Amino acid sequence: MIKKQTTLKGIADILGVSHTTVSRALKGHPDISEEMKSRIQKIAKEMNYHPNNLAVNLRKSQTSTIGVIIPEISYYFFPSVLKGIEEVAHSMGYNVLIMQSNESLQREMENVNLMLGNRIAGLLISVSGETTAYDHFQDIEQAGIPIVFFDKVLEKQGIFKVDIDGCKSAFNGTTHLIDSGFENIALLAGNPNLSITVDRIKGYKLALDAKKINVSESNILFANNLTEAEIVTQQVLTRKTPPDAIFSISDENLSGAFQAIKKMGLSIPHDIGLLSFSDGPLTAMMSPTISCIKHSGYKIGTKAANLLFYRIQNSDKEMTPISQIIETELIVRESTQRRPQTTKA
Repeated sequence: MIKKQTTLKGIADILGVSHTTVSRALKGHPDISEEMKSRIQKIAKEMNYHPNNLAVNLRKSQTSTIGVIIPEISYYFFPSVLKGIEEVAHSMGYNVLIMQSNESLQREMENVNLMLGNRIAGLLISVSGETTAYDHFQDIEQAGIPIVFFDKVLEKQGIFKVDIDGCKSAFNGTTHLIDSGFENIALLAGNPNLSITVDRIKGYKLALDAKKINVSESNILFANNLTEAEIVTQQVLTRKTPPDAIFSISDENLSGAFQAIKKMGLSIPHDIGLLSFSDGPLTAMMSPTISCIKHSGYKIGTKAANLLFYRIQNSDKEMTPISQIIETELIVRESTQRRPQTTKA
């Protein structure tokens, strides 16, 4: 037998009062006597009553829920971002609705439509690897729902976003590798359509130029997941003149590169140096430990959520788009400690 959810009308029928009286009593309205409030609250508890938030949202055309769309929940970065978002949302009395695009534009568009149907108060999004246009976000804007992009953002003017300075971070990382004695450095990048990839390639090239090292386009590699990263790394390391260091753009690409290096029997850092953008504990757990550009997913999440709530609270005001940049930190570990060259007797 299917149990029906208890409604305000059901409680009202039991007590012989109107559903309006029940609603006001459960909200502590001063017009309802303390005796009636107590009776209604007692019945509601016994009948396991829970408010129908969807119905409330439909009546008010608003909700106490914000939406979050991410490419995928994997490794450490996005879970740490979500932790930051959830903590801010909870402190503001909001719930969080999370959806994954699985790096698919079509799935992302479906998620956006579902968010609209749930009448979210605001949207936080890190776009998919296939997303190159802004068109499907127009409906969100036209509905008066504020959007804040984070991490993987579109190359578009006039949007609110939270990110790291990928160009500066990649410049610092590449410079560190050069100063450590590495010269033939490969960049293991991600999707070439995304701003984070464009920015990090730019920083990598600027660092090589600053050190008077020729930029080889063949050293700029692309991989969208661990498997691709492993394959690409194996290919580049079998060249006649392989790179002497790899700068990975993510934890996932780092894992693929690390597996390939180990399978080929190469030693880090004696045979090849390794550096990665990372937010998780993976780099400190590997052997040898991996040098990284540390960027806090948690901080990105809290900053993005705070910016979104700032937009929600000032939705009636004309606002100049805000771009917030999160600082990164270079953590030097064993993988970029170039071993001194031994001399032959």
